[in-house]
Amino acid sequence: MINIKKIIPVLLLSTTCTAGYSFKVFLDNNLFSNNTHEEINGDIYINPQIINRGEMASFSWHYSSIDSLTIEGDNLNYKTSNPNGNLEVNPLVTTQYKAYIENNSKIQEKDFTLKVIQPDPVISFTSDKYQITQGESSILSWDISNAESATLDNGIGDINPVSSIEVSPLVDTTYTLNAIGYNREKILTRNITIVVNEANKPTISMIQSPTPVFNNTDINLSWSGTDVEKYTITGSHMNSGVPTTETDIGDATSYIVRPTSGGTFTYTIKAINSVGASVTSSKVVIVEDDPSFSNFTVNSSTSIIVSPSTPLTFRTSGQSSGSVFVGRNEENTQDIDLPDISRASAGIFSYYGAVKKTINGVTRYSPMRTAVVSVHGDPLISNIVYPQTNVFTNATFATNWTGESISNYYMRGSHADSGVPVTDQNQALNAFRSIKISNPGTYTYTVTGANYKGITTSESFSVTAEADPTFTGLTVNGGTNITVPVGTPLTFLPIGNTAGSNLVGRNAANNSGSTLPSNAALSVGTTTYYGAVQKNLNGVIRRSAVISVTVTTVPK
Repeated sequence: MINIKKIIPVLLLSTTCTAGYSFKVFLDNNLFSNNTHEEINGDIYINPQIINRGEMASFSWHYSSIDSLTIEGDNLNYKTSNPNGNLEVNPLVTTQYKAYIENNSKIQEKDFTLKVIQPDPVISFTSDKYQITQGESSILSWDISNAESATLDNGIGDINPVSSIEVSPLVDTTYTLNAIGYNREKILTRNITIVVNEANKPTISMIQSPTPVFNNTDINLSWSGTDVEKYTITGSHMNSGVPTTETDIGDATSYIVRPTSGGTFTYTIKAINSVGASVTSSKVVIVEDDPSFSNFTVNSSTSIIVSPSTPLTFRTSGQSSGSVFVGRNEENTQDIDLPDISRASAGIFSYYGAVKKTINGVTRYSPMRTAVVSVHGDPLISNIVYPQTNVFTNATFATNWTGESISNYYMRGSHADSGVPVTDQNQALNAFRSIKISNPGTYTYTVTGANYKGITTSESFSVTAEADPTFTGLTVNGGTNITVPVGTPLTFLPIGNTAGSNLVGRNAANNSGSTLPSNAALSVGTTTYYGAVQKNLNGVIRRSAVISVTVTTVPK
């Protein structure tokens, strides 16, 4: 800050001062000379020439006459036309100044050195604890003055003048604080040593786990430890159920793993204390795949044909070591005993087997395999179902039957018109057939069954087929074209119709029904009536062609 004290009522003063300086200007009460041709008479000096940082020094000058006086130094450019005055300066470092005095076109130069003595740095450097145990921490605090900068070693670096930091060394460590004085003229060092007592080392027990085990089974690994802050677990293979890189599991003392394939896997638990010291324990677990077998036979084959009560022997091959063969039910829900002999009755019977194995209380089964036993006695055909009444020609009817100890059925008809060839037709194991007879008549059908030994049995049945119903004429009141009074009772009768058929009214196109009236019309006129005969055989209705009659009504 520039503080100018005017002693003279009128004074012209021009100054320039760069920021960063604080100074005062004092002007005495001597009047300016008006003699512009005077020589530069007078002097300028600085006092004192040595100051402590923060103190002031003063430029003083006394001249008989000047045009201007300029003082320049580090960040200072002061100018005045007053021949007498003072200027206070307080630089922070030793500074070179130059004064220029100009009068009547003459310039005088003077050099000055103002030495600034820098103070010694002052450090207060303390710790709340000078002795700790591994894992604990200590707080370093400091208060620094008269320093341009300060650093703290052990990777801490530059520090603020007043601050603190928490440190947790694992071994005895000396922390050195260096404070660098102003203008880097002096360096002050302070040391603090933190004594670190060794922490208890962690311990870990043997890992407990069942072995061997099946794959895809949850395995509980368990252990105990002392002086442990956390544990990690590592598996030896990607299928072990644990990553092959360390996995942090906190302070847990058990862990569930689920290996996804058979193999020998190693699980490693690392116990780590608060200062990073560690110890490991490992467990080898043998993991087996589910039991399996390659073949299941009965009497050395996967499918056999035998007579009733034939001895049976079930065997497996290629089964897993330590597994046991068992019979299973069809639903694969329980073990069953497989028979020693085949059934006494004929039929096709499937038997199921698997192998099982139990490890540490866990039982696993292989997939089931099947063996088939076909039991065949003497062939037998029975319960043939066929129409018990006549059927129409070209109408399909069905027949079926049951059989025992049959490996193949055959069927033949008695005539080419029967709807079945006259030679045996292979039916395989199909115990049914649909038949359509093409012409009227009685036809015989023979069903033959053969067992696996080629022994045969046959059963026959007969079916009679009729043609569609017919009739030769239609009468009404005994005639085909009659004239009667209105309202006369009418009686319609078929002539020469097929046995079992009955007369029905129809329209002219024979495509819909029409009731034949019981009385003649009440109005005068002529009406044509149409009739046909129909018959129902086994649910199939057939009709004849239509025949017409005419009724003419006249007044009574």
